[in-house]
Amino acid sequence: MKRIMQWARDYLTIPVGMMLIAAAVAGGFQAREADASAYKMLAQQWPEVSVELKTEIAEAMQDDQVSRWESTKLTRDIMNERRALAWDMQTGTVEQERAKLQEQIGKDRK
Repeated sequence: MKRIMQWARDYLTIPVGMMLIAAAVAGGFQAREADASAYKMLAQQWPEVSVELKTEIAEAMQDDQVSRWESTKLTRDIMNERRALAWDMQTGTVEQERAKLQEQIGKDRK
């Protein structure tokens, strides 16, 4: 048993530690707010998506922002439903694009 523990300490400490550090860094990066192009895509796709997806998008905006995790999932769901995406790549700031999406959500709720 002592030899196994010594072998694991000698040969597995660095590789396992590197994987854990990479996972922590990637998790922190993905938890940040989505970029302006993600908000623009969601706002432009809003009129064409199903009610279920609209609900999903509105729920993602509960905290007044969408994380990169949520943005990736929503993009995949929209692609599954619509089969293609086309949006204008000229984006404003994150705040401007977020406001446009919130406006779309607000119009639909009235």
